Amino acid sequence: MSEIIEQLKMQLAAFGPNLLAGIAILVIGWLIALLASYLTRKCLEKTTLDNRIAQWMAGPGEQTQIPIERWAGKAIFYFFMLFVLIAFFTTVKLHVITDPLNALLRPLLDYLPHLVGGGILLLVAWIVATILKKLLAGTLRLAKLDEKVGGAIGSGEKPLLLSQALAETVYWLVFLFFLPSILQALRMQALLEPVTTLLNKVFAFLPNLISAVAIGLVGWFIARVVQRIVQSLLVAAGADSLSEKWGVAASLGKQKLSGVLGLVVYFIILVPVLISALSALQLEAITQPASDMLGKILGALPNIV
Repeated sequence: MSEIIEQLKMQLAAFGPNLLAGIAILVIGWLIALLASYLTRKCLEKTTLDNRIAQWMAGPGEQTQIPIERWAGKAIFYFFMLFVLIAFFTTVKLHVITDPLNALLRPLLDYLPHLVGGGILLLVAWIVATILKKLLAGTLRLAKLDEKVGGAIGSGEKPLLLSQALAETVYWLVFLFFLPSILQALRMQALLEPVTTLLNKVFAFLPNLISAVAIGLVGWFIARVVQRIVQSLLVAAGADSLSEKWGVAASLGKQKLSGVLGLVVYFIILVPVLISALSALQLEAITQPASDMLGKILGALPNIV
């Protein structure tokens, strides 16, 4: 019996320090994992990126309760605890457990630099998108775009203003433009090729879209100016008074004859502008029927007048 006790003492003396060191590693690592999880949750609560992702996943206008902060905190906790457990089992020399875990973690550690690179690019994209969004939203508010166009998009309790919609569009477009670089950093070639092809097509179509928008805006501005000039000239010439004498004003209701004729001139100018803008898109399958319809309207205007 004494020999057995002596052997147990020798085994305990040889294994005891490793066990105590392993327990210390386990406790300290557990505390560090809890701290990292807590800091991750707090950092995500200070930002709105995770809420935007949750809103995007749930769909516009939907109230979402996706706990992004809690999920991220748990993921960080278990990630740290995996390394802590490996360090614990290595310290107590349980290689039967550590060898499979090391084989599992080796590919993850090899991929970690790519993951960090993708995360940095995502952070840069978020910073650039946020700055551009705030600048565009502020500029559009100063230009009073919402008051000029009159409007809000949607019909809920909180309808989305046009300036907000444009700012949100620019915000997500920045992420779209950063997406190929992020996927390349993450070595996701299967996703990179279709995204790159899509963006190449978008960039190839972008000059046509800019031309169409420019033609439409310039034409709309000219049509507005000419409408106001014609309307002012008709008012100065006494067209509204003549319409009352001739009995036309009663049929027009609240509209004045000068306003109606100015609106006719406005559409006479605007219809060819719209045809030119649609032609600039160079999407014949879509724009040709619309152009033909506008051409028929333009041809029928003299008869309507």
